[in-house]
Amino acid sequence: MSKSAGASQEPRGWYAGAAQSSQRWSRLREDAESGYVNSTGGPGGGWALGCDLNQLTVRDIYEAIGHTAPFVIGMTDDNHTCPVEATVNRYITEALGSAEETLLRLFGEKRLSEMVHEVTAARLRKTS
Repeated sequence: MSKSAGASQEPRGWYAGAAQSSQRWSRLREDAESGYVNSTGGPGGGWALGCDLNQLTVRDIYEAIGHTAPFVIGMTDDNHTCPVEATVNRYITEALGSAEETLLRLFGEKRLSEMVHEVTAARLRKTS
């Protein structure tokens, strides 16, 4: 990443594989209005933060990446005519909806700068 707003808090070495990282960063760039990241070309190019981490929340990133379902559990559809299955499926749907609302609210309260601070502190503890 290059020097841009928030670069002093740059999360070095946090990336998955190159292909996964590139795909995630490009999704953030595609959201042109967000200004979260910019691509940089040429030798040593890549991705640069386009905003201050103190202004960016985990929810901002979650939504910009385009996740549609935070939980990979769900209903059964073995017997569409079974009233018990239909009731349980409704309960599952309600519970997952409530859990998603809570998750997104909590994501909206967490700034990326907090995440950087926590990871940096954990790394320092490991090396001590």
